[in-house]
Amino acid sequence: LPMSYLWRLGSNVTLAQLIRQRAVMLFSKLRIWDTELNNGVLIYLQLAERAIEIVADRGLSQHISPQEWQAMTQRMSAAFASSRFEDGLTQALEEACALQTQHS
Repeated sequence: LPMSYLWRLGSNVTLAQLIRQRAVMLFSKLRIWDTELNNGVLIYLQLAERAIEIVADRGLSQHISPQEWQAMTQRMSAAFASSRFEDGLTQALEEACALQTQHS
């Protein structure tokens, strides 16, 4: 995380909240929301903190529960913990693509 984010830690903001804020900021900065069907997805890996955040555009988030995104994050995290980085990310990408197809 950039130092500007880390400075916020003392002001009642948790590290998890900062990571989420960074993921949402990158979602916007990279214009992932700029798709015809508003179904962009960002999988943000914060390697130093071993954190994973998934940010989905409004076209998908209205159909997919937070628990479903959390389950995807947990499966990816479990794969990473077993040093199966490519498998974990590939599975998450396949799941995200399937959700995009299902709800487009």
